[in-house]
Amino acid sequence: MVDALRLVESPVAGGLTEGRVEGAVLTARDVSVAARGTLLLRGVDLDIAARGVTAVIGPSGAGKSTLLKVFNRLLELETPPLTLAGEVRFHGRSILGAGVDPDVLRSRIGMLFQQPIVFPTSVAR
Repeated sequence: MVDALRLVESPVAGGLTEGRVEGAVLTARDVSVAARGTLLLRGVDLDIAARGVTAVIGPSGAGKSTLLKVFNRLLELETPPLTLAGEVRFHGRSILGAGVDPDVLRSRIGMLFQQPIVFPTSVAR
């Protein structure tokens, strides 16, 4: 779920601050991802409305997790690095630029997978 948070430039918050707004909160235009010459996503266009819940569903291997990793900039952590093309904006501002701190972005856009992994230190005993 993506809450209705607007990203605006701020030197204090790694390039992002929040504010409540209406309308599309996240947009993707012509997003493609490739790994070692193999296309994983091709030309994805998507608008996610504010104050709602959006489910990304599809068969295994369709690129759901890859798309969500684009939104949270988790592709940067993949080995080997994946190639990303296209544009992703959070309330009109690019989330892919050097002026956006990925950790701050990840605190604003959340992902929930079908089978979550529980770590020993994440659950109180």
